[in-house]
Amino acid sequence: MQHVRARSCGGLLSMVAERTLMMRPLSRGYRHKAKLSVVLTTDVDGIGRHGDIVQVSPGYARNKLLPSKVALPALDKYIAMMKKQCEEAGPQEVKKVDDDQAESEELRKAKLQKEVEAIVNRISRTKVVLRRHTGESTTLRHPVTAADLIKEVRRQLQIEIWGRNVYLPAALTSLGEHQVPVVFPPGIALGGEKEQIHLQVRIRRK
Repeated sequence: MQHVRARSCGGLLSMVAERTLMMRPLSRGYRHKAKLSVVLTTDVDGIGRHGDIVQVSPGYARNKLLPSKVALPALDKYIAMMKKQCEEAGPQEVKKVDDDQAESEELRKAKLQKEVEAIVNRISRTKVVLRRHTGESTTLRHPVTAADLIKEVRRQLQIEIWGRNVYLPAALTSLGEHQVPVVFPPGIALGGEKEQIHLQVRIRRK
C-alpha cells in the first residue's frame, strides 16, 4: 500500500479522542500483554506509517495517540475511511514526490555543471609541472601515475579531481610535454565549443 500523509480528520478525530476506551479487566499476571489495535492517520516515528494498523498499549493510545489525532481505533469504519483517503490522496502525493525528486536532480546537475566549468577553466589555463629522476636517457625512474597527477592538480591548481576524471591507460614514463584527457559525466557541457579537455603535463628532470 502506498503510504502518504493523511489529511486532517477534524471533528471526527476530536470525537474519537474524547471517547473512553473500554478494556476487559485482566489478571495482574497478564496485564503487561494487553494491547489495543489502532489505525494511524499519519506517520508516527517508531510506530508506523499512515494507514498502518498497529498494536499499542491502551494507555499510550488513550493518552497520546488519540488525543493528538494521529490514530483511530481499528474499527472497520475507520479502516475503510483511511483506505479511502490513501486511494484518493495517493496519486497527488506520488506526483508531488516525483516533482520534488525532479527538482532535486536539476539542482544537483546545475551544481555539478558549475563545478565542471570551474575545473575546465582552471585546467585549460595552467600546466601541471612534475620533476622526476632519470637515468642517462629521458626515461623516468619512477613513472607518473594517475594518482600522482591527481595529487599535483590538487596541490598546484587547488581543484578537486578524482581517479574517474583522469584517463591514463598507462603511466607516463618520459620527460617532456604530455596531454592527459580529463573525463566528465555524460551530458555535462565543457563550455564554448570544447568537446574534450586535456590536462597539460610537463615532466622535467630532477
